Amino acid sequence: MLAALVVFLLWAAETVVGHAFAVWVTHPVEEGIRTVLATVWQWEIAHPVAGLFVPLNAYIAFLLTSALVWDLWEYLRGQPRIVFHRVSDDESDHGKGEIYVYTHIWFHNEPSGTDAPMVSARIVLWDVTRTKEIYSETGKWMEKTAAAHDRYTENHVDFAANAHPHALDLFVRRKGEADCYLHFVDSWRHPHGCDPSRRVPPGLYKANVTLSREGFTKDFSFEVQNHGKDSAVSVLLLSQ
Repeated sequence: MLAALVVFLLWAAETVVGHAFAVWVTHPVEEGIRTVLATVWQWEIAHPVAGLFVPLNAYIAFLLTSALVWDLWEYLRGQPRIVFHRVSDDESDHGKGEIYVYTHIWFHNEPSGTDAPMVSARIVLWDVTRTKEIYSETGKWMEKTAAAHDRYTENHVDFAANAHPHALDLFVRRKGEADCYLHFVDSWRHPHGCDPSRRVPPGLYKANVTLSREGFTKDFSFEVQNHGKDSAVSVLLLSQ
């Protein structure tokens, strides 16, 4: 953008000077010797120099447009193309016959984009009318695991521009139970990741997922429904 700014300042300066010449040429001074000096200035200096401003103005305008187009291309070419991939409910055996179901939202980075290292996620759960925020937490990527005594300190993943998908945890619940629980970076503090303060009973909700890294942010909007006992959670993409 610096190139565009420099060209714009040149164009602005040229426009101001050109206007000053035009005013001087069209409003001669008509008092004695000043008339002679003004006539010499206008016809021997001002007119030839002012004539240069027409092609110069067009040239600077061309440079300005080219710089803006180039900066836009560089901006677009330098951005990741992270998009929604799919939704899954994945079972995990926690031992002693306890099965827990994790709802994951998958994303991938299109090959037409650029690599996006260290992408983090933020999940905001709303009521269905999106007027009341229920929970807002830092998301946990499925591939980032930790021992029971550790915090999920690495809550980011690298999105290579190769369409390889990465799964973000959304809900967890014990199989056969109706209530879900938002699954996020600090869920490990509670048995099987089920934080009672992040309970999601059966119902219809809206969820926002924000993926971000330095110089990049993208929002995704979903409609989420917990259908209750023995039913998979529905996740419908609304916008991305």
